[in-house]
Amino acid sequence: MDMKTSIWILDDNPGVLTSLDLLLRSEFNEVRLFSSPKKVLTALGQSNPTVLLMDMNYTSGAVDGQEGIELLKSLKSQQVGFPVVVMTAYSEIELAVESMKQGAVDFIHKPWTNQRLRQTIQNVVKQQAERTELLQWKAREKSSISPDFESNLGMVGQSKAINTVRDLIRKVAQSDANVLILGENGTGKELVAHAIHKTSVRNEHPFVKIDVGAIHKELFESELFGAKKGAYTGITSDKKGRMFMANKGSLFLDEIGNLAIDLQSKLLSAIQNREITPLGETRATPIDVRLISATNLAMEKLLDGDQFRQDLLYRINTVEIVLPPLRERKQDVPLLLEHFVDYYRIKYNQPQITCSTDCLDKATRYSWPGNVRELQHAVERAMLMVDGMYIEFEDLLPVRIPKPVETTATFNLADREEDSIRKALKKHQGNISRTAKELGITRAALYRRLDKFGI
Repeated sequence: MDMKTSIWILDDNPGVLTSLDLLLRSEFNEVRLFSSPKKVLTALGQSNPTVLLMDMNYTSGAVDGQEGIELLKSLKSQQVGFPVVVMTAYSEIELAVESMKQGAVDFIHKPWTNQRLRQTIQNVVKQQAERTELLQWKAREKSSISPDFESNLGMVGQSKAINTVRDLIRKVAQSDANVLILGENGTGKELVAHAIHKTSVRNEHPFVKIDVGAIHKELFESELFGAKKGAYTGITSDKKGRMFMANKGSLFLDEIGNLAIDLQSKLLSAIQNREITPLGETRATPIDVRLISATNLAMEKLLDGDQFRQDLLYRINTVEIVLPPLRERKQDVPLLLEHFVDYYRIKYNQPQITCSTDCLDKATRYSWPGNVRELQHAVERAMLMVDGMYIEFEDLLPVRIPKPVETTATFNLADREEDSIRKALKKHQGNISRTAKELGITRAALYRRLDKFGI
């Protein structure tokens, strides 16, 4: 298992403790044995279990389970973060129900079957891992939201173009409609996807991203849908797919235009049926995800049908948001510059550095072919390399090696012909057939010219 698991077992019967220890020790990282509730409560001062498996009676002759109920109440009052599974006899079903009311997550009948007990503990451990992951995700999301997020949706700028994007985000976020974000590289498509999720009713659930272009075609299906242990070589445990991880939340497919055509049909099926089947599994699992996709391809390219299935395009494109390139929102450049300078001043502890007025003016007129991403990287590089207190426009531009300018020494056609022949021969290492083909003439014609120029 991926997480370190500690199973605590509480029972006053030494034989039961030994049997459960032998049964579970090979399945989990640690198994600890306790013979009384007092010992469990004392141990909680130092560490917590992943799961507590407990009997309900600890005094000789006791059968009413009240000792177990009292322990459950005590754990409930302490608001412990681990799940509890209780063990009861077949005749104690009412006791099992009462234990669930007091916070137990499941119960196991005594005498148990080994397979049923192992499976129950494994399921509870898995659920606990998913719960922990969700809590960690929520904490990260909460810490990433700036105080002014509600007003600017995490996007810097006040141009008409960016305000139009904000208006679209607010409108679409209130629905469950699938969204397609279009825009050049570096315009902030992922930022928009995050904003849609954070302002939607799904914001208490995960936002899961897949960079379609970064995943090998052969691994994409297991990455998206998941896989059972042993489904293919090298997979030694069950793998959760990104669609499953995004259940109740949002799934962001970045650069979906790179998705292979044969995989598009599988994605379409999952979206239509709202269910996934992991590799190696026979049963489908229902899912509830909001799909947000992005691509740098133009809509005309998506519509031509050669690279992208039209039925899938209609599914993912309920609402379309087009992000403007930075050259079309130049009035936002000074705001973005100041924003990134403020950020990197703190990150690199350079409080004295700022942009000169001339830098702001020239940066606003510059085209920024790499868009906001290029501007951000330029500011970070300048912050690290600048010598004085002011960042100048030249500090923002990468060092470019100029291409050599080819000069023509003569306009004489014969000279130019000879020069072309020599270059073609050098390129093809003297191969006459390839050189002739490169020059667009026959071998015989090439031989005549070689003789003419004495080559």
